[in-house]
Amino acid sequence: MRRLKLLLIDDEADFLELLRMILTRKGYDVLTARTGADGLGTLRTAGGIDVVLTDLLMEGMTGLEVLAQVKAEFPDTEVLIMTAYGSIETAVDAMKQGAFSYYIKSNDPEEILMSLEKIDKIRQLESRNAALSAASESESGAMLASRSPAFKRALDHALKAAGTDVNVLLLGESGVGKEVFARFIHESSARRREIFLPVNSYAFSDSMLESELYGHEKGAFTGSLGQRAGRFEAADKGTLFLDEIGDLPLTTQVKILRTIETREISRIGSNTVIPTDFRLLSATNRNLAEAISDKTFREDLYYRISTMVIEIPPLRERPEDIPLLFEHFLAKAQREIKKTITKVDEELKERLYHYAFPGNVRELKNTVERLVVLSENGVLKDQGLFEKAAAAGMTLQRSPVDQTLRQVRQRAERQHILTVIEHHNGDLPMAASTLDISLRQLYNKLNEYGIEK
Repeated sequence: MRRLKLLLIDDEADFLELLRMILTRKGYDVLTARTGADGLGTLRTAGGIDVVLTDLLMEGMTGLEVLAQVKAEFPDTEVLIMTAYGSIETAVDAMKQGAFSYYIKSNDPEEILMSLEKIDKIRQLESRNAALSAASESESGAMLASRSPAFKRALDHALKAAGTDVNVLLLGESGVGKEVFARFIHESSARRREIFLPVNSYAFSDSMLESELYGHEKGAFTGSLGQRAGRFEAADKGTLFLDEIGDLPLTTQVKILRTIETREISRIGSNTVIPTDFRLLSATNRNLAEAISDKTFREDLYYRISTMVIEIPPLRERPEDIPLLFEHFLAKAQREIKKTITKVDEELKERLYHYAFPGNVRELKNTVERLVVLSENGVLKDQGLFEKAAAAGMTLQRSPVDQTLRQVRQRAERQHILTVIEHHNGDLPMAASTLDISLRQLYNKLNEYGIEK
């Protein structure tokens, strides 16, 4: 978080300079003025001033007059009154008019520092609450509402990361909501008024990915009919979200590593260096430790993107959140599909709340939408979806006690992929569409699980 920006107003030049030096050494951004009128002028022109520290008795405008004007024009700016005369009546009067606190000049300057620390903590708390409130009112906010301690911890880490500009790596299975987390971090950060630019590497072929990230000049390669800015350049001052970063080609990984280090890019076909100020968020559902061991992911890039690592738990590890998400997706589906649901079958609820959801939040959303489409007379029923899931081995069931969580997840994911491919009679593009992944990602999964193409 940035330090507070202060404005000191005092007609005693020596005291003004001494206080300025003390506060500057503590890391505060400090402006000064010798009169109340000059101070108000600075406040109006400088902008972004968090606290005004003003002397009480000055030539021209008094400190109380300055206080009244500040509160009238800049109600969010705090005011701290300073005086050499310790009058309790004046202190009470100043506090009634909105002063944050009162400082007697003969006292230890540590009192001022303590007051500023209190203001700083209050500001941070207000910012934190505002971020959570804004998120709860947004579409993604409903997906961040949780009763799960593990999920709340992940959300708390995301909020703390938002207060900095560090690179964040989001880990989690497909469908857990990594992009929702990324957007929350961006919207809670100082860059929230700038662009949030997501890039899914699977959406582009290896040959086109570099052009997408770095842009190109006209004629740089066949088909480049004009100049185009890449995602790194377009994300200047904002946030770039690289999804599925674990599946980037090694050649692209090398180039991204250099970009992160230098914050400079060059478009394909150009030697011009373009500086860019972006905040990097990354995500993957891969085990990067294994990828590093297999030499498919660069270890130096991993350390660059993972200043902070946030693991998002899968839905089966937070079943207490299924009712919240179900209600949200049900309301959303009714609006979008234009069907009204007046009753939800209790047996359906029971099955929903005890289903494993290997596809995580995305699968729950798709399931609710299908149920609304198939509903009749405003009643939401099972429609046989869970019988099919049970036949495919997709419900929560006991696993061999010697299996790790990763093995259990892999088994469930492998079975689901086989079921979807069978449903589409071996049509892989259709299966990839149903699974909400690219065809290239599906091929990688087939290789990973030893499934014949």
